Amino acid sequence: MAAFLDRAGSSRTRCAFCASAITKDEIRVVQEAPVSTTGERRTRTYGHLHCTIDLQRSLAHEALISPTTSLTLISSVIAEVSRLDARLADEVRTLREQRIPITRAVKPLDDPRALELLAELERAPGDRGLLAVLGDHLQHLGDERGELIILDLAASIAPDALVRRRELSARLSPKFPSAKLSWGIGFLRKIEMYFDATFNTLSDRFAHPSCRLLEVFELQSGHRMDIIVDGPMLPRSLRTLITGGRLRADLLPLRHLTNLVV
Repeated sequence: MAAFLDRAGSSRTRCAFCASAITKDEIRVVQEAPVSTTGERRTRTYGHLHCTIDLQRSLAHEALISPTTSLTLISSVIAEVSRLDARLADEVRTLREQRIPITRAVKPLDDPRALELLAELERAPGDRGLLAVLGDHLQHLGDERGELIILDLAASIAPDALVRRRELSARLSPKFPSAKLSWGIGFLRKIEMYFDATFNTLSDRFAHPSCRLLEVFELQSGHRMDIIVDGPMLPRSLRTLITGGRLRADLLPLRHLTNLVV
């Protein structure tokens, strides 16, 4: 048997514990069991989360830590779980922190409305109103970055919010070798790394959606060597460029660059 959480698609299912209806969109506990020896046919029973915690805690625990249960759903119910059973909530938080982030393809920011908002944010990257609109829009599209933007704007220090922000930023981070990445609101704000012969092969990393509103880039060289940068590879949103060597670059594409330190 397997257990997990999902949202009720209608109000037709009933709780196995109290026999009352589970309303549409309510988060419920689903228990799935095979009804044939091959396991091809399965039957499902459902329960209110609070009923399951009260009457079959082990089943609720299994559903909350199941890989089938999305982290978004867990974030939605963890406050209720904490109210009903603080120890269970602590167990779930601990296991969530240990969960290895799932590798997923990051969605490209190619929606027309998203591109329009990003163009405005290039000019005003700190505009929280624009970021909120973008966050809502991306959430509507099913893009996890929207959730990260909303969480970052809220700046909650609640343990569950902090865990979820770490999960999302880990999944949405580009893979830069030996770089220090600093997040802003939903996007990377600053990257610090060393220059070497492979640097100009990293253009695809800078094209990553998380670099779309990058503001500060620091590129260090250990021997004051010439740093040759292909200007178009850097995000157009860049405002500060810091280098530790003699810079050779076409900076014309960086229309918002206002601070150059060499």
